[in-house]
Amino acid sequence: KWLNPNTGVMFPSHCTMFWGAISFEEDRLHKINEYNSSMQDWHEFSGNMQKNYNINMSALTPHYEKEQSDYFIHSSLWTELSPEHLIGQSVIIKQLDLNTCTLADAEAVSPIKYNINVPFPSKVSGFAGWFTCDFAGS
Repeated sequence: KWLNPNTGVMFPSHCTMFWGAISFEEDRLHKINEYNSSMQDWHEFSGNMQKNYNINMSALTPHYEKEQSDYFIHSSLWTELSPEHLIGQSVIIKQLDLNTCTLADAEAVSPIKYNINVPFPSKVSGFAGWFTCDFAGS
């Protein structure tokens, strides 16, 4: 009933990629707490190394701090979002007709200029990207 009568298969026909500002403070604060916990563990470890073995670990602290910051605070992450997390209007960053696009078409997203207007006072916790697939005929 739902399959293509000529091929007997059903595939998505179009894909749209979106980008938008989100407010999800619970998730952001969780990542900051993980970072702070990791740094606390480091300071305890380096203090124990100094106390028990007379080894000064302070030369490694800036490198460890940068590594933890990059991982916990400055890297992307996957999370489940709800529509209420989106603030402002999302932006379409790419559309593909999956019946005609090539691998080259799908490999990258070209830089575009966009504005995301936040219509009410809110904290922007980050940005999210997602996509939809439509079954308009394959």
